[in-house]
Amino acid sequence: MQKRALSFILTGVIFAAVGASAAGQRADAKFTFLPPPTGTYSVGTVVYQWTDEKRFDIVSGDPADKRQMIVQIWYPASVKPGATRAPYMPEIDVLGAAFTLGVDQLKSIVTNSYLGAPILVGKKRFPVVVFSQGMGTPRSWYTMLMEQLASNGYVVAAIDHPYMGLVAINGKIVRPYKGWTEPPPGGLANATDEERDKYWRTSFEQLSADQRFAIDQLESLDKHDPAGRFTARLDLKHIGMMGHSQGFVSETCGVDDRIKACLNLEGVPNLTERRNGLPQPFMTMRDGDDSPRMTTIYENLRDVGYDILIHGAGHNSYLDDPIASSYKYSLKPDRARQIIDAYMLAFFDTYLKRKRSALLEGASSAFPEVTFTEYPAKKGDS
Repeated sequence: MQKRALSFILTGVIFAAVGASAAGQRADAKFTFLPPPTGTYSVGTVVYQWTDEKRFDIVSGDPADKRQMIVQIWYPASVKPGATRAPYMPEIDVLGAAFTLGVDQLKSIVTNSYLGAPILVGKKRFPVVVFSQGMGTPRSWYTMLMEQLASNGYVVAAIDHPYMGLVAINGKIVRPYKGWTEPPPGGLANATDEERDKYWRTSFEQLSADQRFAIDQLESLDKHDPAGRFTARLDLKHIGMMGHSQGFVSETCGVDDRIKACLNLEGVPNLTERRNGLPQPFMTMRDGDDSPRMTTIYENLRDVGYDILIHGAGHNSYLDDPIASSYKYSLKPDRARQIIDAYMLAFFDTYLKRKRSALLEGASSAFPEVTFTEYPAKKGDS
């Protein structure tokens, strides 16, 4: 795979109203600050490298290799004065070798998260959201979504899936695997659903297994976190799943009853889920693709469904503002972000916190760019 050039230029982008010195950086240095999240909580973050001892790495070429992944968790935190801001891409010194341009710009981004901060003091348990990135996109490029959820009282775990994007494992770059990220010669434009599903089946299965393993690991942390941070602090009765593009293309929501709400950002649920329906509340946010593969899932729902059509947004509007701004969609990144954040929180607040949001009652005058459609359950829950 050739080195990738970052097309965005991080100048003149939105800056937070916090000084560089507050981030523990030199006040005279040039930094790009991510806009602060809107929630009431400060945000902490930690990064894990997890190994699934029950699965082999079927791509590496070494039959003894086990499946590994990187998972970064954001959470409500108690932050002390002088705490260190987390780097935007913690593995940038490794992953930087994969880019021809933009590494210094990535290093200049300042997050609103604090590395290794203690979880918010108290005994409150926080609902959990598991997130999977889009094809070829590092988890870090969704930091604003993660910080927004954590600042509003969620623990969110974002998975970097090896071979589906650039991932740093054991200090080395793991690049995308063409068999999982590229269509066959000639493409799939004229393929049937069955043919598409057969071609992508192996990658779907690995994605789903990663997601379910991540939930297993979160359960272990809740029982006993060696660092003491997450022990008895995760509300595992209220778990949500969220994925962007390829990150939602798995059967996890259809087969794992630990998941109570599923939010699809521009993805197409796989064939099994579209035909069998989903057993939990489901929402899709999308930019206007009304193909049957995007919409037929609503014919078989076993719980309520919502379709949020955001006019003027684009497939990559869900990425952080400094990166999304390079795509030049008609809806500006900051406005798209307002809409995405509002409906994301409305959905998860309603179904993970049981705080019904008025945004799910119908069209909103606050967001005229949105076409809102609610679909009732079509099948009895099995």
